[in-house]
Amino acid sequence: MSEQVLEIPSHYWEEAISFDAYMQDMERIIHEQKTLDDPPFVDKFQYYILNQQRSKRLLKTYAPSAEFLQVLRNASPQRWLIITEFWCGDSAQNIPPLHLMASASEGRIQLRLLFRDTHTELMDVFATEGARSIPKLVVLNE
Repeated sequence: MSEQVLEIPSHYWEEAISFDAYMQDMERIIHEQKTLDDPPFVDKFQYYILNQQRSKRLLKTYAPSAEFLQVLRNASPQRWLIITEFWCGDSAQNIPPLHLMASASEGRIQLRLLFRDTHTELMDVFATEGARSIPKLVVLNE
């Protein structure tokens, strides 16, 4: 994990969505698309369903330790911007715990999500050896 100090334009944070909106959008897309025969979507549809199930399970089962909760509650104010996509299995495994951590911080940590394929210029800033690997957690501060 490397630490980069960069100036990120504020519009990315403003365009990003909450975790609740992210989960609602995933649910809506799954519901609306079940009957469509859209080849690009059909190829990834199974991942949407699987990742929704994974995310819901983690929301029910993940619990930070008491020590970690104390660290979160004492964190300096920060914003966590996660670059992701619904079809990404690593995102399904990592975003729910990050959401729960931010929620447990008692307002010290704010979390929002931004889509990689819509914001390629930002994703390219944080590419991993040239690859657009996700999820990508970008920690923002003042």
